[in-house]
Amino acid sequence: MRRGILLLCTILALCGTITLPSEAQIIKTRVDFVGGIAYPEYLHGGIRYQYGERAQAGLYYGGDMGIMPEIINSLTLDHMYHFGKNNYYSNRPVWYTRQAYTYSKQMTTIRIYKISYLDLSLGYEFPLNNYVGLNFDMGLNFKMREREEDRDPDGSVFIDPRWYVGMMARFQIYISI
Repeated sequence: MRRGILLLCTILALCGTITLPSEAQIIKTRVDFVGGIAYPEYLHGGIRYQYGERAQAGLYYGGDMGIMPEIINSLTLDHMYHFGKNNYYSNRPVWYTRQAYTYSKQMTTIRIYKISYLDLSLGYEFPLNNYVGLNFDMGLNFKMREREEDRDPDGSVFIDPRWYVGMMARFQIYISI
């Protein structure tokens, strides 16, 4: 777990310090309220903050919202870097890369699964007007660690430190204020 958190912090710190040559722009809004659907975040809502001309950081909470028989909750921290041509409505580039860390807790009647993911994706933003838009991204999902334990206090615990790679997709709607 510590290895994964250290890796995530290092990646986010490097992304925040990278400066690429760009033309100056006026940021119309800095805060986005976001809702969407994704894997491994499931149905989620959160907030994004634009702290530079092209960089945003976000925090999201999600889960299955009672759709599945088990209980699933997720917490995601991400970083988005926008590039390409600026958009007229949002005044930020529409293409972006995204790096994220997701912690998911899935509880069934007999077991609890705690899973850590690292997401790397490429996406496109579709601003509908100055304050509302959609974004869609796809990429790779790396399962860094999984802890499986019995709900019984004296039950067994299994930790799987192996990394698995899968596909991820995310669709969101955002409202900028």
